[in-house]
Amino acid sequence: MGANSLRVLHILGGALGSGAGRGALTLHLALRARGVDSRILGRVERRTPPDYHAVRLGGVARLITSVRTRIYSWRLSRNIVDRGAPYFPIGVGLNPHKHPLYSWADIIHIQWAHASTMGPEFWEVLAKEDRPVVFTLRDMWLFTGGCHFSSGCSGYLDGCQSCPILKPEAHSVASDDLARKRRTYTSGMAFIAISKDVAQNAQLSTALAKHKIRVISNAIPIDKFAIIDKFIARDTLGLDSSKYVIGIGAIDLSDPRKGGDIIPRLLEEFSEHSDVEWAVFGGNFSYKNDNIRYFGMVKDYETLNMIYSAADLFVMPSLHETFGKTTAEAMAAGTPVVAFASTPAQEIIEESVTGWTVPHNDVESLVTKIRNVMAMDRGKLRAMGVKGREAVTKRYSPDVAALEHIKLYCDLLGLADES
Repeated sequence: MGANSLRVLHILGGALGSGAGRGALTLHLALRARGVDSRILGRVERRTPPDYHAVRLGGVARLITSVRTRIYSWRLSRNIVDRGAPYFPIGVGLNPHKHPLYSWADIIHIQWAHASTMGPEFWEVLAKEDRPVVFTLRDMWLFTGGCHFSSGCSGYLDGCQSCPILKPEAHSVASDDLARKRRTYTSGMAFIAISKDVAQNAQLSTALAKHKIRVISNAIPIDKFAIIDKFIARDTLGLDSSKYVIGIGAIDLSDPRKGGDIIPRLLEEFSEHSDVEWAVFGGNFSYKNDNIRYFGMVKDYETLNMIYSAADLFVMPSLHETFGKTTAEAMAAGTPVVAFASTPAQEIIEESVTGWTVPHNDVESLVTKIRNVMAMDRGKLRAMGVKGREAVTKRYSPDVAALEHIKLYCDLLGLADES
């Protein structure tokens, strides 16, 4: 069997439209373009691309799973200090290994793990798997006791023994969850982090301290983005061409992790600036002002590219990210970016060449930097934008990611890389 006949099954725990889903789909399509027989196994969705398969349950099985999930969730909620906390230990989940494609694959690639997709039985199967298993670390769930993001908690460094989310009598839920994951991970498994930041956290964790963590950066569909003349982009979107346009966006604009507490402060700071127009996209946004144009949740790349291209500057306000896809996307559209340091955006931005970083969570420094950039010559900004697109094309194109993955797959299978 040669590299071009590789059969790879990607197991996706989230929606295709999510950041993780789009990342997995981008890689899948790039692998297929390189001759790899790549398939995706995920949850039931209405619109799916070719070679996407869903884990389906029959009527009775679906009803039983639904009831078990509700009972488990109710019991778990009684042990959570803050019932609104995003906490997802392994409980009731699906069994992807029962799908026919699971036995078909040469490589099992867990693209995004989540409790509802990977049930306890599936974890037991993974622990005994003879074929190579690859995990992509798109967040921290694979090395915590149930949290996709630690939010400043360091419990995952010592086994999640005293989880602040859980009541004292239920602390074992987190430690048991992490112990199960740790037992599953064998020396033959491979772990890929989508940024150096994620890799560093994973390497410090009790679950993955003894495993090698490779870094293969997230890929973005470069061909979906292009540098469009700003006047054309603004005219298309109905933005004022005479104003300084600042772009900002995230899937959830209210999420503190995504800068939800910072965005209103930024907008308020520039609320009296009639020469500024904000181009905002994403969900859960309620701030209103005359100099704000809100585009809502943008799901098509054409509109997204127009927004990035229309902006003189893109602001990335996230405090905690695993990659920071909007940073790379804005640069792919030729727009310089300002972001916080000590986030993966710092790995993407070349300081003062393709954008800028300011001290982490320092809103005053962020405002100052925006004002300084506004005073810069726009011709210089456009030149920085061109360099930014060149940089992300070289580092984050789907083909680059595909080739790195093919090399890893071949190494795991002991094959010659013929790509």
